[in-house]
Amino acid sequence: MRSKTIVVGMSLAACALMGCGDSADTSVAGAQPTTSYYRDVKPIFDRHCNGCHQPGQIGVGVFDDYGSASLAAHLIQQQVESRVMPPWLAAEGCNEYRYDASLSEEQIATIVSWVQEGTPEGDPADDPKLTPPDPPQLSRIDHTLSLPAPYTLPAGVSDDYRCFLLDWPESATSFVTGFGVRADNTTAVHHLIAYIAKPADVAKYEALDAADAGPGYQCFGGPGGATSVDTAFFGAWAPGVFDADMPAGTGIRIEPGSKVILQMHYNAVSWDGVPDQSAIVVKVDDSVSKEGKFEFFSKPEWVFGGKMTIPAGDPAVVHEAAIDPSQWMSNGKPFTIHTGGLHMHTRGTKASLGVRHQGGQDECLIDIPRWDFDWQFGYAFTEPVSFQPGDLLTLRCQWDNSPSNQPSIGGQPMPPQALAWGDGTNDEMCLATIYITVD
Repeated sequence: MRSKTIVVGMSLAACALMGCGDSADTSVAGAQPTTSYYRDVKPIFDRHCNGCHQPGQIGVGVFDDYGSASLAAHLIQQQVESRVMPPWLAAEGCNEYRYDASLSEEQIATIVSWVQEGTPEGDPADDPKLTPPDPPQLSRIDHTLSLPAPYTLPAGVSDDYRCFLLDWPESATSFVTGFGVRADNTTAVHHLIAYIAKPADVAKYEALDAADAGPGYQCFGGPGGATSVDTAFFGAWAPGVFDADMPAGTGIRIEPGSKVILQMHYNAVSWDGVPDQSAIVVKVDDSVSKEGKFEFFSKPEWVFGGKMTIPAGDPAVVHEAAIDPSQWMSNGKPFTIHTGGLHMHTRGTKASLGVRHQGGQDECLIDIPRWDFDWQFGYAFTEPVSFQPGDLLTLRCQWDNSPSNQPSIGGQPMPPQALAWGDGTNDEMCLATIYITVD
């Protein structure tokens, strides 16, 4: 599931490995180019692309010099015009976010003009030599907590949900103020969620662990069946997620003697056979100004009542919810929403989250018009959003379950099948996660 705090995506295009030839000179004969690589295009790449497109980072390929950028120019143009890259999925005009990595219309037009004019190089002296920004990261790492041993997926299992108990190292009440993940084998790790088991409930989870012969214990759907109500969620990872601090002055309380439950969702479809030993990294402080917490939001009838039906073959299925969650999220008190994220699976196409205030005004929190399962960001609002009891939290998801939009197994697309809510990769979800502080 996707529900982290502050995430940014700054990638460009898949690289010249895809077979882009040299850029053809499409400029008008005798016309002077209006753009150049060094003066106009490289600063955009440095600020929005090269932070991820560098060795050791998530971006595929490096475009930090004229030769490599011009070689892939037509592919880059296609990717930025379609807004596939940088992979910032939130639509413009819905809200404003910290770490917004999207390109402006003017920046896209500059790149397009440069390609259409034949990728003129220009004068290297015009290069402002901007430093690529680092991807978001923790301001400090206090603890690294890893799986106790490498884990190998069992034979014949497609979706493997496995929970591992990790000791919490602090001896006094503390607050997690930053969270990150070191996903070890990304060919197998679909997502992971970190939960907190309170001291009084640790024995329940230790019993589950002891009753399972393998490392950890099976935990399909949550950290331990009915005992899941005892846990609090405090961080997660899915493809495209970066490390980040919690919103300033806030953190999630953990008592000494607690355990961390790391729920790993493994999917064997693309697994390379190498065992996984993923880890989480955390920043911890002794106190915070306001205690924060993550909350999942969806429609109960979808999760427990089988009411989120997605018929086989239907190309445009929509489900919507509008609910006041304040009774269970804040005991009926007003609360502030600092960050939000959305989660669907592979047939998802669109999703949105908002607040419908009591006066009838709709406030857009997140609008994703082109869902991409591989880039499940969380979005930190520049201005936190106030929620009053009586307001409604709105959630809308759309799916394409037609034959042309099916995942592949062994290189062959699956036939369409009727879908509903489920934890497997080939099931579906419509889920929001918000990080809140109670007013």
